[in-house]
Amino acid sequence: MKRIGLIAVSALCLTSAFAQTKEQLRKSLNVIYDQVGAATKKKDFVTLEALSKRYMTEDFTYTDGQKNVMDLAKFLETIKSESQGYASVSKCSYVVPVVTIDKNKASARVINQFDYVFIGSDKKKHRIEGSTQTADEWIKVKGQWKLQKMVTMNEHYMVDGQVPKKN
Repeated sequence: MKRIGLIAVSALCLTSAFAQTKEQLRKSLNVIYDQVGAATKKKDFVTLEALSKRYMTEDFTYTDGQKNVMDLAKFLETIKSESQGYASVSKCSYVVPVVTIDKNKASARVINQFDYVFIGSDKKKHRIEGSTQTADEWIKVKGQWKLQKMVTMNEHYMVDGQVPKKN
């Protein structure tokens, strides 16, 4: 009976340690995403690029809401070109509500809320606000977690107070 109790206590300790590790990773990811949000609000592409190089794998891929897939270079190029069109960014925040870990791989659900003004192709200012949810896959590389894949799961946004028409 004592042995079964010891096994049960050991299992609880291991489960608790795993949960703590998962919670620590979730908090670490929140810090990383907070840095991305702060750099985006400042329209600081130099910092965004440095964060990307630090926290993304060389084979990183991003899938947008239209299922277009971009490699790291194209992703950074897109961010740079889009951020140049921002007149202002009043909100860019991220929340990581769910993280799962399996050895050297982790999956995270990430919610990004945004509100910014951009200069449209019509040379006028337009406000876009909304949120996206991504499924992010992280892997451990030389002891550090790096983002390998980001897939847009859903996105909801309005431009100038109107929901855009689907193409």
